[in-house]
Amino acid sequence: MVLGKIRLISLIFVFFIFLSCSSKKKYEVIVETNPDSSSFWLDGDFKGYTPRKVNVPRGKHIFSFEKKNYLRYEKTVNIEKNGSFQFDLNPEEMEVEFKFNEKPDVFYIDDKKIDADFVKLPYKKIHLFAFKQKYEIYEADVQIKKKILINLKPSKNGKILLKVSEPAKFYISNYYIKDLSPLKDEAFFLEANVPIDMTFRPKDESYFEEHIATSVLKSRLLVLKVDFTKEREISFYSDKDLDLLIRSKGGKIMNLIFSPGETKKVRLLEKEYTFDIGKGSYDRMVKVVDVSKLADLVDINTLFKGGFYNEKDRY
Repeated sequence: MVLGKIRLISLIFVFFIFLSCSSKKKYEVIVETNPDSSSFWLDGDFKGYTPRKVNVPRGKHIFSFEKKNYLRYEKTVNIEKNGSFQFDLNPEEMEVEFKFNEKPDVFYIDDKKIDADFVKLPYKKIHLFAFKQKYEIYEADVQIKKKILINLKPSKNGKILLKVSEPAKFYISNYYIKDLSPLKDEAFFLEANVPIDMTFRPKDESYFEEHIATSVLKSRLLVLKVDFTKEREISFYSDKDLDLLIRSKGGKIMNLIFSPGETKKVRLLEKEYTFDIGKGSYDRMVKVVDVSKLADLVDINTLFKGGFYNEKDRY
């Protein structure tokens, strides 16, 4: 009986020694921050600057970081094995004054349109875009500081007259400039002899977006007419086993494979496409189809009974 108690006490003693040793075991931890070179404390003890490799006892520990122009960051981390940790510090905010030699028509900070001269921003690099007719387009990446000067330079101008078939939004370099109306032509004086990316996005989302990239304006008048093509959803049905190839003038191909009795929905622009079918009892047959004249549900077999074009008539 006494011997049994002694054995039990010994086992308990060994168990507690094991727990004590386990709790003191240290793991190799790599500490990184964004941005790096941040001051690093572990449980209140300064460990240097990140990135840093430290040996950390098992258990929960407080990781703290500081860097100029960034908010102090602190997090409790449970360490159970070797590993690496990344901590992201949040930048402090600063009130920035933007000074222009000429007031722009539109001004963007990153992707946000700005109308004020004083803006509160996080301390980081920002992208600036400014547009004013008869001036060069201004784009730059700058580091935040209390005052930022933006000098818009007069340019040799080309005049462009925009005509749109539907109400649309007009963008330069993917920055919104203004709305366009089919009832009124809009004249713009833009920098001549340099590539300018212009995008026209119809307000009606059922219309296809037309993008005109890297247009180069001359000093004379350029009339640019933008016709939007409407997009439709059409269901195609086949009671036979066949393949349907749909080609546009641009060479875009859509391949639909049908089982008997199957219906497939696709979205197509209201314009002409080449329809090309085959498989099963069919020889290859080609037909030019005006999508604007199709019904919402099309029986492919019926569609191809109305006459066919020769192979040479494909797009």
